[in-house]
Amino acid sequence: MQHIVLATGSRRCYLRGSKPHMACSLRTPTPLRLPSPFDRHGSKGRRSLRVTAVAAPELGTTVAGAEAAGGDSGKYQSSDFAAAFTSQPKEYEYWITEIEGQVPESLRGTLFRNGPGRFERGDQKYAHVLDGDGYVTSFSFSQEGKVHFRSAYVRTSDLEKEAAADAVLYRSAFGTAPNKRSGILSALGLPNAFDTYLKNPANTNVVLWGDKLFALYEAGQPWQMDPYTLKTHPGPDNLGDFLAADSAPTNPLASLWAQAAGNGKADGQGPPTALGKPMGKGRSDRQSKGKPAQPGKACTAHPHVVHGEGMSDRLAVYSSNVQAKLGGLEVVIDVGEFDEQWQRVAGQQFSMQNTLFVPHDFAVSESYYIFFYSDTTFELVQFLLGRQGLAQCLNMTDGPMKIYLVPRNGDKPIVIDNVEPCFLIHFANAYEEGDEVVVQAIGWGPEIVRDLAAMQGSGVFGTFSKGDYNKDQCQDWQGEKGMPLWGSEE
Repeated sequence: MQHIVLATGSRRCYLRGSKPHMACSLRTPTPLRLPSPFDRHGSKGRRSLRVTAVAAPELGTTVAGAEAAGGDSGKYQSSDFAAAFTSQPKEYEYWITEIEGQVPESLRGTLFRNGPGRFERGDQKYAHVLDGDGYVTSFSFSQEGKVHFRSAYVRTSDLEKEAAADAVLYRSAFGTAPNKRSGILSALGLPNAFDTYLKNPANTNVVLWGDKLFALYEAGQPWQMDPYTLKTHPGPDNLGDFLAADSAPTNPLASLWAQAAGNGKADGQGPPTALGKPMGKGRSDRQSKGKPAQPGKACTAHPHVVHGEGMSDRLAVYSSNVQAKLGGLEVVIDVGEFDEQWQRVAGQQFSMQNTLFVPHDFAVSESYYIFFYSDTTFELVQFLLGRQGLAQCLNMTDGPMKIYLVPRNGDKPIVIDNVEPCFLIHFANAYEEGDEVVVQAIGWGPEIVRDLAAMQGSGVFGTFSKGDYNKDQCQDWQGEKGMPLWGSEE
């Protein structure tokens, strides 16, 4: 029997799979290395996959940091949360004049970063830090060893409209929702019922490829920014023909709702346009005036640069779209490899059956795109009634995990069934050794997944509504309730 190997720090356990006759075990991580060229003329039919998952350290500050703060080394300090999740209302541009030491001669170019920068609008706090508005920063290292800093918000159409109203206007994935006070649904205590459009905060990642800089959010389409000024372009961007030309609903339910009812927003406004302009080729005047857009594709927030001997570097990106079929729901994944001129040079499309769950990240090896599917349930009624955010309605189960090995040469995907449950969040690298595929990842192992599955209504991707899992480590920011990182409710 061949095996999948999964490493989680110093602990060792065995993940067992049955189809196609695979077992899983743990081992220490192997060094990173780049994938070699892949064979475009035929699948190598691999039957073994080794996953190296490095466990995250225990939550908390370092011992030295805790001692300096006079606190417990096993818990986050309130001041840490306050500093990390305090809104930055300003944008900056300046040369950094105080530098300790000397900038290395080999450090030249620009580092871009992206993350949530604003956590309230008007008098309303966002429900979760990951609903925060995207804030991009750049650190430019000149030939003379000087460093220039610049920062700017990703000025999406959603952000511009909320800024003008100084109020939350749209639902967000992690529970933030408008405080609507009028209408029949509001009188019934369901102010956001059937409003399935979700705001795209463009806050998850930023990537520079070729001459284009994109702010990314996994449940929506990318927004292009000028790499020199950080000015946001009109958008969102559809990456040519790769994404649907119309505005993409930023969650799976919006796509299904539009298919079923032709209405992506309960108040009839639909997804907003970009600065009052059409959102891409093919968008009609009827849509740009506030009518619902047609279902579209969302773009991953975690593309990967693919290297290889004998080939130019490529950026591997995937889109996702949920479709309703006679046999149930399926997630259609379309992987594209782009050269530095943003021309698609390779890729493959495949489907995950009977699910709404879209993978957060993926890996790329010499011959395969590798996707991990963790079994989940979704509280559809709670979401449609507007009582909880999309992420809050997604719950972990202790059902088996599936692994999809999708050949980069276009051959039929290999599906590995009945793997012991894990939730792998991010992937550092993937490569091949003999007849094995090695994947290096970080995430939750079987023990934690089973704990989460036992917490009915855990809302593992939003706020925990029951139980006290990690409660001590998940203090509310600034000592207040209402905005935990992965929080708990009393």
